Amino acid sequence: MENLSLFKFDDQQFRIFADETGNPLFVAMDVCKILGYANGRDAIQNHCKKDGVVKRYIIDSMNRNQEVSCLTEANFYRLLLKSNMPAAEPFERWVMEIVLPQIRKSGQYQNTAINKIPQTYAEALRLAADQAELIEKQDKIIQDNKPKVKAAEILLLSDDSIDVGSFAKTIGTGQNKLFAKLKDEGYLIKSGNKNNLPYQRFIDQGLFSVQEITRTINNKIKLFRQTKITPKGQIHFTNKYSTR
Repeated sequence: MENLSLFKFDDQQFRIFADETGNPLFVAMDVCKILGYANGRDAIQNHCKKDGVVKRYIIDSMNRNQEVSCLTEANFYRLLLKSNMPAAEPFERWVMEIVLPQIRKSGQYQNTAINKIPQTYAEALRLAADQAELIEKQDKIIQDNKPKVKAAEILLLSDDSIDVGSFAKTIGTGQNKLFAKLKDEGYLIKSGNKNNLPYQRFIDQGLFSVQEITRTINNKIKLFRQTKITPKGQIHFTNKYSTR
């Protein structure tokens, strides 16, 4: 028998099944919505492995049996890694540190105020202590991530793209090391007259821009192109590479 746990993250519905072995199965439409994927079907097709997408049934508000796609834990993390939403990191921590440990322990996410009615004074004290501990953990995750989320929100609202060298300093690495890493991971072109420029698909994704600048060399004006990291790219690569 599989259990279905229902709860909310940032006022958005989030549902997880626990199968007979205690492994979580995440309702795909909920995950995609929280992580900001406009087209959930495309996100799953592009980022998830087919054998990690399974079908389950949920009773809707009209008491109908509705089929939904669910993701294994591995596919859940694949969508997390590809998301550029500021909420992705606190969402990941909350799921990993609070939700999944409870599912693996009991087979279901426990909203103790609903699922357990104390029968004795001792049970009431234990329930109160458990609730206080859970609230404390949730508050800590929220407070720890507030600066990161706020910074990300500010970046997304700005139009300030910066060069690779300047960005490298903000994440605690060197310009050459960052260029090498971006090339090794396929973001930047490695050689030729487009050396150090981003591939077009990453420009289209909003991670980079290219600025044309002119310089006078030996009394001749020459045109150069410089790679810039956009605000969206700064958030993405900070989460990916930051050593601070």
